Amino acid sequence: MSVWKKRLYRKESSQRAGSTIYRLFAVTVRIGYNIETGHYYTFALHYENQRRWCFDDEFVSSVNESEVHTQNSYLLIYQRIKESK
Repeated sequence: MSVWKKRLYRKESSQRAGSTIYRLFAVTVRIGYNIETGHYYTFALHYENQRRWCFDDEFVSSVNESEVHTQNSYLLIYQRIKESK
């Protein structure tokens, strides 16, 4: 399963196990030496064309999925796309 689509399992109060599928649509990366300094940039998945983009201040560029895999992520942003009961 792609890093951009994950299946997470949870227990419901009725003790039935359900599964929810989430789509990872953004990864924020922080670079810096300490808490007082640093720079952030974000990789995001375009919903319609499924291309990945890097947003770094005023620069926006298309990137490969493999480039995102090599980053030390600071924040992962998911969207719930399916829930089964």
